[in-house]
Order: sequence, then C-alpha cells, then structure tokens
Amino acid sequence: MCFSLHLVCRFLEPGLLYARRQLTPVLPSSSSFEIPDSYQLTLTKEIFLFSNTLVGRRKRMLLFGSITQLEMLFDSTTIFMDGTFSCTPPFFDQVFTIHALNFPCVFGILPDRKRITYQELFKILKDFAISINRKFEPTRILSDFESGLISAIANEFSAAIHSGCFFHYTQAIFRRIQVLGLTTLYFQNSETRSRCRKLMALALLPIDKIESSFHSLRVKSSTMKNQSCPPCTGGNGYCPPDYFCIGYSSPYCSNSCNPHGPGGPKGCCGCCPICTGSGK
Repeated sequence: MCFSLHLVCRFLEPGLLYARRQLTPVLPSSSSFEIPDSYQLTLTKEIFLFSNTLVGRRKRMLLFGSITQLEMLFDSTTIFMDGTFSCTPPFFDQVFTIHALNFPCVFGILPDRKRITYQELFKILKDFAISINRKFEPTRILSDFESGLISAIANEFSAAIHSGCFFHYTQAIFRRIQVLGLTTLYFQNSETRSRCRKLMALALLPIDKIESSFHSLRVKSSTMKNQSCPPCTGGNGYCPPDYFCIGYSSPYCSNSCNPHGPGGPKGCCGCCPICTGSGK
C-alpha cells in the first residue's frame, strides 16, 4: 500500500510543480517591481507595508509593520536596532529591524547602509507617529556599530542615550582576531587569550575606568613580543605579532624582528601570518 502511494506521488509531482509555477509571480529583474495587495496587508486586512519610498536613483526602501506594532514602538522608551545581510532579497543591501524591547516592530528592506538612508527611515517613522497622534522619541537606543547608523542616530535622536550592543562588540573583536591570523594563537596561548578577553570586558567597566584600563592593557600587551625570532624556514614557527599595535586600516607586523620597527611596511618580517599574507 505504501509503495503504491509512493508511486502515485512520484507520478503527480511534475504536474503539481507545474501548477505551482503557474501561480507563482515572475521573479523581478530590478527593485522597481509591483507588490501585490496581499503582501501589503496583514491577515486581518490591516496595513502592513506602511512605506514604499525611493531614497535615491533606483534605490528603494520598503518598511513593514502593523499599526499595533508601530504603536508599541512609539510608546517604548528603549528600542533596539539591528541589520542582517545573509537573508537580504536581490537588489537590496540589508534587512533592518527595529524592536521595542523583545518585540519586533518594524521590518525594513534597505538599499544600502548610508547615513542618509537611515535618516530617511527615521523621518518616515517620526511622520507616521505624528499621523497617529504619537511621538517617536526613544530615550535609549541600542544598536550595532555601523558608522552610518551611528551618525544618523546622533542627528535624529540627539537627546537619546545611544549604546553599542555588547554581542556585536565582542563579535567584532573576534572577527578581527581571525582577520589578523591570530586564531591559533588565541586558542593555544592562554596569555594572548586573556588579553583579548580583557579587551572584550572593557565594555563592562565603569565609564571612568575604561580609558585607564585600556591604556594599562595596551602597555602590558606591548611586552608580548618574542625575545628571539625563529628563523623563517617555511615551517609552522613564526613570531606572534603584537595584536594591539596592529593598525586597523592597514595591518602591519610589529614583531621584534621587524627591521623597520612597529609600523614598518607589510611583508618586512616574513615569518608571521600577517607578513606572509596567510592570515588575510
């Protein structure tokens, strides 16, 4: 019986797939596509797509959220913002969400990560809040460290306290560890790992202690250079670079064997992942 049902399903599958394709809209070839009414409303026929805006030439921004979600957002004094890029639809750059505490309130599909785009988003929300007799004036905002977003928040919500997300902060540090080729050293060397974790923990200190603690951590980390540089024999040995003395915009090796000293040209050492390029 089961075998017979399996054969019937296999026989019907091509026809079902064809029927499904006939009902599925053609995939758009640009961002200027039409959005069916069924995708602009909730299941209870309330507005869901509340803004469909051009923020530049061929740059479209879509904002989704029900009236209930927007009222919750405007009534909240603390909001969270975050963007994701892995699930972004074609012709757009990111899916941007705004939360009131634990509740997602706005889902935005943005064309880029520029300050002007974020500012346009906030202005749309402020205007919509006025239209329903509300104000969009959060007193505390938490977000990641997108430079365009930080600048836009400072301009549009100057009275709010803007804090960076601790998760994104530690994630950014560990990504930098990986980019600089220090992953193996991080896991195998307890002192290096301790220094990096202390850097992550700076955000948990009282504000008046952060600068002095960072300076102290940097001074201690500057002593973590090899006293003798192993010969560059093409093996696994290399002198570990001083992580905290590596420039962010243009990484260079600051090993003691660097004949040019800290800040010397990339490739001067020849025996660590940064200089050889294996850590990039």
